Order: sequence, then structure tokens, then C-alpha cells
Amino acid sequence: DGESVGRALNDGKLFRFMAKPWLETDLHLTVQTALDAFHKDLDLQAKTKQLHRAHQRSLAFVPHDYLRALGRDHFEDVEHGDAVAKRVAIMFSDIRGFTSLVEDMSPEASFQFVNEYYQSTEPSIYENNGFVDHYFGDGVMAIFPKGAASGLKAAIDFLISVERFNQKLALSDQNPIKVGIGLHIGEVVMGVCGGQKSIQCTVIGDCVNLAARLEGLSSRYQTALVISHDVYESSQSQLEFQVRALEYVRVKGRVQPVEVYEVLDVLSESDKENRLLTKSIFERGVEALRHQSFDEAKQAFEEVLFLDHSDQVASLHLNTCMALLKGEALIDDQGASVLKEK
Repeated sequence: DGESVGRALNDGKLFRFMAKPWLETDLHLTVQTALDAFHKDLDLQAKTKQLHRAHQRSLAFVPHDYLRALGRDHFEDVEHGDAVAKRVAIMFSDIRGFTSLVEDMSPEASFQFVNEYYQSTEPSIYENNGFVDHYFGDGVMAIFPKGAASGLKAAIDFLISVERFNQKLALSDQNPIKVGIGLHIGEVVMGVCGGQKSIQCTVIGDCVNLAARLEGLSSRYQTALVISHDVYESSQSQLEFQVRALEYVRVKGRVQPVEVYEVLDVLSESDKENRLLTKSIFERGVEALRHQSFDEAKQAFEEVLFLDHSDQVASLHLNTCMALLKGEALIDDQGASVLKEK
């Protein structure tokens, strides 16, 4: 009847005038055309969803933050050699003793372990206006275009998420992990580099290298979060946190020394209380070490250890003082400890 034909034409999005009387062949052709149009529309919707998903997945491989920095709206607009200079904070993190940790795991189990770790910690980066540049094994490199405070907040939240991850590990009788983080801020070039067949978005600059070295220093000091003086200076007016000066140090491969700090907010309450109790004595020792007053520095670190036996950095510096007094360690003419390891 007329109502049925009208519904078929309208629902099929085929608007066609049909004169009466209706011929059977004409009616059949009209309805069939309407059905074809309906199925083509379904197919178009499915392909649109597929393209949208592909676009979203491509942004997981190439963060949209890179596109914005380069003034591009779409991945296909990026050209080889596109680059821009920016001041950003760079964070490196690493699981301590990861090789030993996965030694008894199968490749599949270690792969699953790392993915669960990433899923637990990654939100702390994006929730603080950062993004992951890349994962490498158990390590993470993240970029914070909005500066040091967002990077520092992310690093603190990252370590809090590690503690939650450790609680999950405890439920399955697995040992907890320890993570070291280094954070620095400085000028970098963000851009697209590579050869003819393979390109990638990346950042290049001394800031990146130093942030990686600071992560390595976290292992030296056996502490979770090491930041540069630049991060400390840039963040203290925007974020409440406690630090202590660790050392004036010249890291391997770099001429200019850097003053580094330990962030105390990521410690347990008891450890934080102890570090704050001895902070002034400890930093007096660090300053004496920098001015090559080795006896004074030795006395300060001995006093710190008398009050807090658990202070591993004080123990490290005490050993350094004793080595310096014997001529077995090296401090340069700027008063910086010279490190040979990364």
C-alpha cells in the first residue's frame, strides 16, 4: 500500500516520485534501490569509524602534542625536517634492577609485566599536561611543554602510582619494584628526523642528555627522584615541595657541572622526617665538599649518620671525603665531583 512504499523510500533515503498506477517492476526497482542505498550508508558509517580509530591509534604512536608544536593539525601534514625550538621539562624513569627482576620470567610474562607497569604509571604523565615521547624496555621518557612544575608534579604522582602497583604485586606474592627518576628543564628542538624510509618525532638538546644523566644519578644516591637546580628554581613558586641539595657534580660527557637535589616528598614519612631533621647539617657538608674543605665535610656527614643511620647519601659522601683526603677521588677546580660512570 501507499504507506508501506512511503516508509521504504523515506527510510532508504531515496526520495523519488512514482506516478500511479504503480507498475510491479518499477516498484521493485525503487525498493531495491532504497535497500542498496541503506546498506551503502551502513558501510560508509563502518569505514568512517575505522578511519577514526586508525587516526586515534596513529596519535598513540605520534603524540598530538608534537603535531601542535610543529603547527600541524594532521599526521599526514608533517614533513621531514619540520622542527621548532621550545623550553620544556624532560623526565626519564627507570626500574631499578629490572634485568634481575625478569630473569626468571618468560618473555611473555615480562612483556605483560612491563605493560601493566606502563598502564599504572602513564596517567600521571598525561594528567599533568605531559606526554610520553617513547618507552624503551622498562624506561620512560616524557615531555612537559608547560614547564618544570607540571613535570615535577607528574614525577611525584608517578612514584605514588608505583606504590599502588607494588600493592598489586604484593597480592600475587611478587617483590616490589623501585624506580628512579631524573627531571631537568631547558631548551630543545622538537621535530621530525630520520632517513628516507624511516622518520620519527623526537627532541634533541643538552636538556635531554642531562635529564637522562640525572635518572642515572638517582641510582648513585639510591633515591627515587633527582632534579636539577633549574627545575627547583622554576617550580618552587608554583608547587609546594621539600628538597635537599645532594651534590655539585659534573656528569660523564658534560663539561658544565650541575647542582642536583633530592625531592623528599616521595619518601616515607619517617625517612622524610629524618632527612628534614639533618638537612642543614647535610647541606653544610655538601657546601664544604664543594669548597674542598674535606675535613669539615667529613665531620658534617659523620654527624648526619650519627643522627640517621639510614641516610645512604651521607654514607656515600663520607666515603668520598675519606677518598679525597687520601687523594683517591677527584673534584674539579669548580668544586664539582667528577663522575666517570653514567
